[in-house]
Amino acid sequence: MDTDRIDKAVLALLQLTLHDGNRAWKGFDWDVLNRLCDQGFIGDPINKSRSVVLTEEGLKASRQLFEELFNRPQAEPLAANGQRVCDVNAALAFLSRQGGQAPEDQDKLPS
Repeated sequence: MDTDRIDKAVLALLQLTLHDGNRAWKGFDWDVLNRLCDQGFIGDPINKSRSVVLTEEGLKASRQLFEELFNRPQAEPLAANGQRVCDVNAALAFLSRQGGQAPEDQDKLPS
């Protein structure tokens, strides 16, 4: 069993129960929580509280891992030559040159 991958997944999932800024419910395996504590990502999980405190480093790592593991990548538009168009304004300019309709509200582009 790859405990490192399990620890990363649990640290990422702590994002789902974040409350009061840096607290998360501790409904995970005690061995995992103890390892995350040993790595400096959370405070000592062995207490009467129902939640654990994420350290500053733990909050950063948790956010990053959550995005890395669970966010869907945004589809990038392709130009006629197959090159990725990474800039929204460039994508809209490309669409207008092709006779396509550019959305009126640029903030509501389809994902």
